[in-house]
Amino acid sequence: MFLKVFICLALLANLTSFAAGADLYAKYKKPGASFVVNKKLSPGANIFLHESPAIALEAVAKADPKNPNTGLRKAYEAFAKHFAGGQTPIETVKDGAIESKNGDIPFRMYRNHEPKQDRVIVYVHGGGWARGNLNTHDELCRRLCSNTNSVVIAVDYKLAPEHVYPAGFDDVKAVYDWVLQNRSSFGIDKDAKIIMAGDSAGGNLVTALNLWLIDNGKDLPHKNILLYPALDLSIPEETDNDYANGYLLTQDSINKFVIGYVGSLEKAISDTKNDPYLSPMLASPEQLAKLPNTLIISAECDPLEAQAKTFISKVKAAGNNNIAQHVEPGMIHIYAQFFRVFEGASKSLEKMVEFIG
Repeated sequence: MFLKVFICLALLANLTSFAAGADLYAKYKKPGASFVVNKKLSPGANIFLHESPAIALEAVAKADPKNPNTGLRKAYEAFAKHFAGGQTPIETVKDGAIESKNGDIPFRMYRNHEPKQDRVIVYVHGGGWARGNLNTHDELCRRLCSNTNSVVIAVDYKLAPEHVYPAGFDDVKAVYDWVLQNRSSFGIDKDAKIIMAGDSAGGNLVTALNLWLIDNGKDLPHKNILLYPALDLSIPEETDNDYANGYLLTQDSINKFVIGYVGSLEKAISDTKNDPYLSPMLASPEQLAKLPNTLIISAECDPLEAQAKTFISKVKAAGNNNIAQHVEPGMIHIYAQFFRVFEGASKSLEKMVEFIG
């Protein structure tokens, strides 16, 4: 184990922002190394799957053994530290907290000099509703701020299983309302348009927020960006999804995340069949018809990519064509925040910047 971790850290020290190609594999084909290439995946995705277990094990070993959730959260933070890339310079990065009836909600604001006045981006991180924080998605938010010259506000909602649904959802609603009421305090127009963005579980929360706003007759975001969102939280007895096992995110791990988010297996089986704020795939045609302009960015080798296609079909069947999908080839779930290893991360960032305008 020590040797594997040592090799892992030595290799990671040499990682740079690289292009895809056979030369990339050469760095990892060391004598005696068990590096197996999955030809469906990009070079960076192969390297991530090869190196991430040792990083996760090392992080878990340093965590509190009495609380397994701390180990998983430490592992996610370790991934971000090793794979996200260097910190993009931003003029002002400020942490704060929003008061709500359920307690303070931490946030991080990114702002460059003379930002665009007509928009603000609110980012909701992923992590299975159980991990992730302001640090794990810091570089992605920095690049969104830098490349769009927009104020970006990242949300640190409450995590499961300590805080089950709807705690995190309520936090996202509270932050959206706070941004809606306080835009002028960010140094931008008081009527600046809000662009909601989120990955995985964060994409689920952003979509659920839209449905709730529609149902309650409130102002909707100007646009949504959903990175490989979790849209169907039902617990299937079996699946024929080609990427449901062996590509980092598995159907089994999805089920466990959902159970932790909802609180129990019984509630997960029941509630994910009835609550569209929990499982947005259940949204009615009336709700879907009112969704604002939405871009879904998917990873080709991700079990959630099929969900996105189904959801888009339902939105269009409801008469709403303001939704599109971009699928990044050879990518796996989680790729878009790790610019140092995934070739598709920068490409997807370009798609987001183009969509934001």
